[in-house]
Amino acid sequence: MGASRAQRCVAMTQSGLMRRIPSAVAGLLLVPGWLATAGPQSGEPVTVSTDHPRLFLRPARLRLLKRERERASARWQQFDALMAGNAPMPEPGLAEALDYQISGNAAAGRQAVAWALGPGDDLRQLALVFDWCQDLLSEAQRRDLAARIQKGMAAAAADDSMAAVRSRVLAAVALFDE
Repeated sequence: MGASRAQRCVAMTQSGLMRRIPSAVAGLLLVPGWLATAGPQSGEPVTVSTDHPRLFLRPARLRLLKRERERASARWQQFDALMAGNAPMPEPGLAEALDYQISGNAAAGRQAVAWALGPGDDLRQLALVFDWCQDLLSEAQRRDLAARIQKGMAAAAADDSMAAVRSRVLAAVALFDE
């Protein structure tokens, strides 16, 4: 009963209790997540009931981005300068499709479609181009791009990484009507 606080802390540390506490806390944090995934699943199918664009560019977000362009914000000026100067973009499909959605520049949208039907192989970008440039796609292009995305989804089915799962989900939402 006469042990000081410092002596009790030293005794806890030496007993190994301090090493077990983080693993016990981590275990408690993982149990609710495990229970949520292990529980009964709903039998109802998932439906997507919005028009294109569905991915990331909800109407309010798109209005906000268009206002950025109208106000000629520094962010928009920089993006527009990169696009006008044909700067090499790390994600060309995304950049061209975004430029099309914000500015209405059909040439940028056609470049995004050409990238997606040509050298494009990033499933996430293919899904975004399919979704954001929907009104520029001919019926043949729509079928070809949808088939390409489905093939990419099948190829990535064995990959359980977060990026692969994200890309497959985006592709599935983009292709919901197909």
